[in-house]
Amino acid sequence: MTRRAFAAAAGIYAVVVVCCALFWPERVPLHFGFGLGADSYGSKWAGVALATAIGCSMIALFTGCAWIAGRIDLDLVDVRHADFWKAPENEQRLRRMLADDMYQVGAATLVLLAGVLGFVTEAAVTGRDELSWWAVVLLAGYLAYIVAWTGWLLTGRYRTDRP
Repeated sequence: MTRRAFAAAAGIYAVVVVCCALFWPERVPLHFGFGLGADSYGSKWAGVALATAIGCSMIALFTGCAWIAGRIDLDLVDVRHADFWKAPENEQRLRRMLADDMYQVGAATLVLLAGVLGFVTEAAVTGRDELSWWAVVLLAGYLAYIVAWTGWLLTGRYRTDRP
């Protein structure tokens, strides 16, 4: 399920990058300061190349981490109830869960980045050259999700009484 969510998020990101290539003007804000105003600009194609590189890097990073989860020496993995999870009969389930965790966070990260590109598009097309405050809401939502997910990982995800 999380692999599908990750693939869907990657697809959404790709569609957003294509939309950027179609709708961005020739001069695009590429960096924004703390006041949400643009402080660095570049060409449309430099921005599209940067967005593509960031997306490909994130996809490679999270896919690579999920792949490593299936192969890493479990002595290097710190997990609650290690005696249970690292027992031979539970090892494959632990590896699947670790990979799913990577895909889950990867999907959320790609959705965040796609949303940011949407706000960059709004700033570029309207000529305001500043991010909407909704970008802050998006970032806060992402950070809240990561905190909640981390809490779930620490308290419930790796319980031994889970089915």
